[in-house]
Amino acid sequence: MDKKKQDYFKKRLETRQQELRAWSHARSRMAAPSTRTAQDIADRAASSYTKEFLFHQSNNDRQLLQMVDGALHRLREGPLRVHLLR
Repeated sequence: MDKKKQDYFKKRLETRQQELRAWSHARSRMAAPSTRTAQDIADRAASSYTKEFLFHQSNNDRQLLQMVDGALHRLREGPLRVHLLR
């Protein structure tokens, strides 16, 4: 990959990395337990659904962040050198 393409993808990955970290932080604040307790069953169900949804989203984001981190690491390390053992 030429230097121009590498810089382009590196910049896009760094932007995505920042977005994922910001979303992760925002979601963790939304999922924090509320000081107000749900009074009826519908409120408790909605609260439970929201927490479950946020948990799955954060799990997906965490996996995506790991992949982005790995790609950035590989870009910073440079081209892979493969040695064949004979």
